[in-house]
Amino acid sequence: MRCYLYPDEIGAAELIANVFDNMAKVATVEFEAVRARSVAVVRTAPVLFVGSAYRVHRNGKWLRGEIRVAVHPHPTRPALCMHDEPGRAESFERSANRLFASPAQAETPAPVSVQVRRMASGNVPVGFERLVIVRGADGSRTITSTRALLAPQGGGSFVAEDAISTMTVDADGVVMRGTWIKASRSEIKYVLRLTRDEGVYRYSGERQGKPTSGELHTKGAAPLQNDDFVLEGLGRQRWQRAFELETEQYVPSAEPTRSLTVRYARSQGDPENQFSFTMPGLSGTVRLDRVGLARLTTVKDGREVVIERLDDESGR
Repeated sequence: MRCYLYPDEIGAAELIANVFDNMAKVATVEFEAVRARSVAVVRTAPVLFVGSAYRVHRNGKWLRGEIRVAVHPHPTRPALCMHDEPGRAESFERSANRLFASPAQAETPAPVSVQVRRMASGNVPVGFERLVIVRGADGSRTITSTRALLAPQGGGSFVAEDAISTMTVDADGVVMRGTWIKASRSEIKYVLRLTRDEGVYRYSGERQGKPTSGELHTKGAAPLQNDDFVLEGLGRQRWQRAFELETEQYVPSAEPTRSLTVRYARSQGDPENQFSFTMPGLSGTVRLDRVGLARLTTVKDGREVVIERLDDESGR
């Protein structure tokens, strides 16, 4: 097993894609199916395990092998481990997790909440999200989301996308500013910034390599809300009766130039703290825990993706 430590934060999906792309550059390799095998949590950061069987052409012969990769995008000590020899996948995962569990420098400023969520489609892991919340002295919150998506496409090819967003909301949950970045391998898909000045939102940045900017209008001039902040508020209510709630949110991956109306609802007889939500082109359900944090979310946008919060059993 070979492992590498990195001095700065990394894009997990891009780093994994580089491993497989570099293998293909130095030899004639055919990958069977590059896909995520599992997602774990070690020291408040996700561990994404990826692997694929392959054939490599050497000396006129086709030889078979299997490559396993584990990436741990810890904010202060990111690392990657590789194993390209016969052996059980479980043994590789245990060895990698032991390395990742060694002490690392604490995050600054210290977060009040860290959540790691596994994304899966059809019971197959396809990535993760790490959500970090830092509270300001004025009651504001800065919410940072880091996502990695690794989805097989068939024939050994796969989608590798990284996304990071940082959003600051005031004590009432109103979005004050934010930055959203998405990349596929080394290609930047968009970099967008949002600001609020005297009640007016403005966006600017680049999308598909072209500059974009303008004033962002919301329905009824309503202030933008943050999804996690809204859900936390709903969770504190211990909702058991039917209700509907409508909010305006900024979702630049779907629409970068305007806000979207997101509706939350609960029907009579639904499990406690379970809600449905809808927005243009997307719907789903979310189940909250006792403190109002999302435990299990199901999203449908042509395919069904299940997002489940994982518990950190490794210690900090």
